[in-house]
Amino acid sequence: MKIASLTLLTIIAIISCADNRQKDFADFNKINNGLNTLIDSLRTQNDSLYRDVLIKLKDEKTSLKAATWFPKADYLENKSVEINNYIMKAMSDTHFDSILISTDLFYNKIKLYKYKILEIDPAIYATVNKKSDMITSLFDSVRKINPGHFNTYLSDKPKNERLLIMKQTLYNIKSVENQILIFCNKKID
Repeated sequence: MKIASLTLLTIIAIISCADNRQKDFADFNKINNGLNTLIDSLRTQNDSLYRDVLIKLKDEKTSLKAATWFPKADYLENKSVEINNYIMKAMSDTHFDSILISTDLFYNKIKLYKYKILEIDPAIYATVNKKSDMITSLFDSVRKINPGHFNTYLSDKPKNERLLIMKQTLYNIKSVENQILIFCNKKID
């Protein structure tokens, strides 16, 4: 009888774990799909804003102001493509359970990107800096106390959670890029 009870408990535990895994997977897919939609939307908006700056550069009414802001937007676009490609590669490595990604390198690349794009112009820095969390300001403050914390923070997470953290970071980057592009366009108008 004890063996039957133990077997029944084992089967219940396995079914319960499988149900939790299915729920976790469904939750992951919902969040992942939502972030994909938001990122795609920002990518579309940003592409449109880059085109607007270029159009304003060619328009004789706005070309003088656009000549100042177009190189800044172009620099932003180049840096954004670089970090986007890096994050996509990191997500691909994580998706395939690669241990090649250095989480400290990931964090430092994001911080360097943020520094470079905010330094494009002092007005951009003053306007966008307060709203430019790439990871989170809370995490940045924790990191000041414990510099190696990001490595533990990311590597201790299950694969799906790491992917979502990286995807959220990509969304944050696209959002800050969007803020800067809107700022540049307003300066030209």
